[in-house]
Amino acid sequence: MAGPSPQTGPHAAWVRRLGFVAVLFAPASAQAGAWITADEGRSITTAGYRQDGDVRGYETDVYVEEPLGDRFAVVGRAYYATDNLGSETNEADAGLKARLWRDGRTALAAQIGPTWRSAPPPGCAQNGGESRALAGRSGRGGRSFVNLEVAYRYNPGCSHVRYEATYGHRTGSRWLWLAQVFADDDLRFGETIKAQATMVRFSKAGRGLQLSARIQLDGAEVIEPTLIVGYWSGARR
Repeated sequence: MAGPSPQTGPHAAWVRRLGFVAVLFAPASAQAGAWITADEGRSITTAGYRQDGDVRGYETDVYVEEPLGDRFAVVGRAYYATDNLGSETNEADAGLKARLWRDGRTALAAQIGPTWRSAPPPGCAQNGGESRALAGRSGRGGRSFVNLEVAYRYNPGCSHVRYEATYGHRTGSRWLWLAQVFADDDLRFGETIKAQATMVRFSKAGRGLQLSARIQLDGAEVIEPTLIVGYWSGARR
């Protein structure tokens, strides 16, 4: 998402937090926003419950980002999902994110790394890789931001193009609101589009509690309404 600007004063801490709000808590999740900050790192853990008709599903998602100075960061993600019909999915991603350009309000970054999925569609390999371009811009006062990302993920037998957009806005000193849309254009199986609304309440120490609602928007009969709760903290806390 739009991330840290070099400003000082009450907005600076908030803008630093915007550097990791792009995680979208879904199998086609974004890895992080365009900004990289040389701080203590960040971790977001979420749990979700979804139901559509008689199908009930559960998911957990853990994202960690560890900066290597202010130009590079190592990122990792683990995802698990299951449902009452016995379906089960495990995913794991890792990557290196590099800052390409930054000024006071805008950042560009690129990310590349390996991916793994336990139960890929027929004909698709478990192992693959992803390359990602990220662009973020924050508002003049640091209270709002926009983050856009495009990713290409390849597994032998399958390939995806992913598009992700997030708008975030801060109200008061501890509330963050997010509106997110993300699409996975599977070049073999078709397109999936989802939208998510999120609110996060931060403590004085910078830890956050998240509540989100997500639905599928691509016209499929299954809209998978999902309720998500999460916890945000520094990676080493």
